[in-house]
Amino acid sequence: MNHALEKLMAKDVSFRQGLPNDYMSFMGIAHENTTDKENCTKRKTFSKKIEQLVTKLAKEPADFALTLYGKKFIWDPCLHSFHQRKGKLCC
Repeated sequence: MNHALEKLMAKDVSFRQGLPNDYMSFMGIAHENTTDKENCTKRKTFSKKIEQLVTKLAKEPADFALTLYGKKFIWDPCLHSFHQRKGKLCC
C-alpha cells in the first residue's frame, strides 16, 4: 500500500494536497449531524474527494505490495529460526 501511495503521490497532485484549512469547522463527530447548509455542502465535497482518492488508490496494481508481503511471510520465520539456532540458517 505504501508503494502504491508513493507512486500516486509522484504522478497525481491530488495526493499531495493538504487538508482544507477549515476542515475542523465542518468535519468530525461534532459536525456529523449538522443542519448548516454551507457545512453540509463542504462535508459532501470533502467526502467525495476522499472517496475519489481511495478509489484511485484501490485501482493501483497490488503486485508490488503482495511481493513484499510474500517476502516477509517467507523470510520472517526463517530469520526467527536463524536466531534461535545461534546463527545456523535452517531454511
